[in-house]
Amino acid sequence: MSEPLVSVLMPLYNSQAYVAEAIESVCRENYANIELLICDDASTDDSLAIARDCAAREPRIRLFTREQNSGSVSIVYRSLAEAVRGKYLIASDSDDVAMPRRLETLVSLAERHPETSLVYGTVYVVSQDLATRLGVYATPFCPFRLFRNNFIPDGGALIRKAAYDAVGGYDPKVKWAEDYELRLRLATFGPMIHTDKLVYLYRHHSESWTARNLDIAEEESFKQNLLRREKATVERIRTGRITCYRDAVIAAYYLAATDPTSPRSERHAFPHLAARLIHRSVGSVMYLLRIVAPKSVERLGRSVMYVASRIVKRFTRRAVQAWKRTPLFHPRITGSALTAALAEAGLRAGDQAMVHCSMSTIGWIIGGAPTVVDALTATVGEGGRLIMPTFTYQCDLGTSEPTAPPPAWQRYRPNLPCSREMGAVAEAFRCGAGTFRIHHPGLSLALWGNDAEGFAARHRLFDSFSPSSPLGELYPDAKIVMIGTTFETVTFLHLAEYLAEVPYQDYSHYFGMSDENNPVIRLRTTGASAAFTKFTGLLNSGLLHARTVTLGNSHVTVIQARELVDFAAKMLRYLPDFVLGETTTSCRERRQLLNAHAAAAALPFGSMRSGPTDAANWRANAVSQR
Repeated sequence: MSEPLVSVLMPLYNSQAYVAEAIESVCRENYANIELLICDDASTDDSLAIARDCAAREPRIRLFTREQNSGSVSIVYRSLAEAVRGKYLIASDSDDVAMPRRLETLVSLAERHPETSLVYGTVYVVSQDLATRLGVYATPFCPFRLFRNNFIPDGGALIRKAAYDAVGGYDPKVKWAEDYELRLRLATFGPMIHTDKLVYLYRHHSESWTARNLDIAEEESFKQNLLRREKATVERIRTGRITCYRDAVIAAYYLAATDPTSPRSERHAFPHLAARLIHRSVGSVMYLLRIVAPKSVERLGRSVMYVASRIVKRFTRRAVQAWKRTPLFHPRITGSALTAALAEAGLRAGDQAMVHCSMSTIGWIIGGAPTVVDALTATVGEGGRLIMPTFTYQCDLGTSEPTAPPPAWQRYRPNLPCSREMGAVAEAFRCGAGTFRIHHPGLSLALWGNDAEGFAARHRLFDSFSPSSPLGELYPDAKIVMIGTTFETVTFLHLAEYLAEVPYQDYSHYFGMSDENNPVIRLRTTGASAAFTKFTGLLNSGLLHARTVTLGNSHVTVIQARELVDFAAKMLRYLPDFVLGETTTSCRERRQLLNAHAAAAALPFGSMRSGPTDAANWRANAVSQR
């Protein structure tokens, strides 16, 4: 008999109700070149007898038994892994069901990407009778998100045996989430790739090992132990040195372990907390209804609860918005208080700064948006320079070329107001005296201060946020000012995508224009900014020269742009999808470009490029591209 390519591991303990179905699902998979290793951990029911009966009929099954219960499934997994003969190994729990094409799908993906440590597919969480889908695991890989929580169920993940051996395999000291702990180490060895094809059904019931041995404290413990073991790497990362894929993964873990949220007062957070609690309560009721109700009642209940949840969500969202607009419970902030906070945070006369502001987050500013603009201009003075995004999202026509000219409201013109998402301060700044707009259909910037007119004249239509854009000229000396905002708003981070030469850097959008002869233009665009918040932990790392000062309900933060951009570019050099979201169409399309590039190169992401463009060269390139 030839050596199997895949070894399937199945720990078994008191699963007589499900084990026959679990074994049968593995043996009936389309991929035949396997061995199924089953270890009974001293079951007290008929599980072992059922497994023996299956093994008698299936020569690919190798059955092991333990006379005493191990007390830890990681011990069982480790003993099974020591007996495998395959190039790959995969777990398959004794109460779950493998889809017929699971191994065929995953082995094909792993063979096309020999650089990976693990490949995984989509997994459905299902009810005890397999009839109801309770949840879906279908998250693209990101080490930052992996450190926050496990999104790769065992039965949907194919592990390369060489990677397993390199990281030391299952840790027998870990009694809960042993698969999660192993994956955190595997991710430092090599990339993980996800396919959206359904490969596994994870049965949810109260008697499962996970349900009976839940221990969040142990999970936190092995995460912190991992970072302690990587202390030397973390220290190098804190000094800005990221030189390989492994460094980038540890950096992502470190960012996830540090405080992921911007400073925010408890009073400001209360409405959001209340909204989340209500949403979770509704979700819990729906979940219980699925479990205890008859089918007909469940369907009716689901419809009623769905409508009720939509009403509750809409109500709480409007309540939060109304609370933000009500001055009664907000601190009243004067222009002088804002000016003092800006100075304390590190904004100085003569500085050039890109500013992001959310008045509703801070509190009630006396005088409104003009007060904020006046405080900023007074702080940097005429010798300084202020820049604010004045984006017009309504002009973004997407990636498909329009079949007809866009209507007037979707066309960019120099005096077009900012989108509402940009806030009142950006609009007040755009309309202010001495402000010049750097035109871009969709992603324009407004400028005030030293040589504002000349600076604006040098930058017209440009590749959005590339080295040839205004950000390229501002990068060496600029500061980033966040007034009540998070890293999600930091436009400068888009420059890092270009400096890292991410494979999706040529992604482009169509925009509406006011020119009747040329109503549509196509320009390069970078990724969405929702994932920029992953860099928030840098504020606590000491890596950035940054200072945060409390103001009202929120904060004022000033950061050196170059330090942030350089760190982000090093991360993106090895993790080019680090700042891509999961849900938006544009991010999914950018991920497809990454996957196509990786498939063509047959290399890990970290081997695609030689590194971020040298600072001395990219400025010269920027000038030549204008």
